[in-house]
Amino acid sequence: MGKQTGILPISGKIGDKIYYARKDKHGKTHYFVRNAPDEVRQTAATQNAAADFGTASHCAKLMRDALKEYTQHYDNGALINSLNKAMGEVVRADAVHKPGHRQATGKNMHLLQGFRFNHQTAIDRLLNETPFIETSDGQITVSLPEISFSRNKALSGVTHLSIKAIALSVNFATQTTTHIASEAVLIRRNDKRQVTFTLNTNNKEITCILLQVQSYYEVNGQLHLSQNKSASAMDLISVIPPVISAKKKVKKLKNKLPVFWSTPAIQIVPKRKKVVRTAPRLLLQE
Repeated sequence: MGKQTGILPISGKIGDKIYYARKDKHGKTHYFVRNAPDEVRQTAATQNAAADFGTASHCAKLMRDALKEYTQHYDNGALINSLNKAMGEVVRADAVHKPGHRQATGKNMHLLQGFRFNHQTAIDRLLNETPFIETSDGQITVSLPEISFSRNKALSGVTHLSIKAIALSVNFATQTTTHIASEAVLIRRNDKRQVTFTLNTNNKEITCILLQVQSYYEVNGQLHLSQNKSASAMDLISVIPPVISAKKKVKKLKNKLPVFWSTPAIQIVPKRKKVVRTAPRLLLQE
């Protein structure tokens, strides 16, 4: 595999060469070039695996685009591969559909629980408390009993922590997403307090609950976001499957004729004619 040294970066296939870019763990982009294969042979199993991976990539992209405003601070390009890999496990766990047609279903989305959108740190490295989640009638409550700063070196010089809860509802079939976020709560370094977030979500869709923690330092009474990427985190702390309403059972008829409202039949008996019988006449003989 050769490395591209030209001043103009190229991406894609030109002739028998394939040009592509990759980012390292520091976020620096490197360009490479390799020879295109003369012929690509794939078995049926390989084609099915490629199709399922494509499904996982589309689902991961849908989530990344919906959360871009929250991840742009620490996304250095590694999020694409890490979320694709995690979503691939969700798709491969589908036992209902055949290989090559597998889907990301709500039953298997719990495999994403604990996923870190910032691979450099996690929520438990910044906070000393574990979030507690409750659901009731479409409302989701995220509680933190007593928030306090951890002893992570990344928090040195940080004076405030901003904590926010996010609910992302996803419909992979229609390729649509909706999300709501709570108001951010600021915690001073030496303060300890309980925090509760309440989110009203669409319980008919797959709902991912995320917790975001950002670090700030105060200068002359103003708060500034820390540029240390290890001082901010956003984790997927829970996945709530969609609530399926019970369908009413319809009574099946034995015949296929339509049902009509009928009135009870009334039997009409015809009236009988009265027959008048007269006494027979007697004939007198002379």
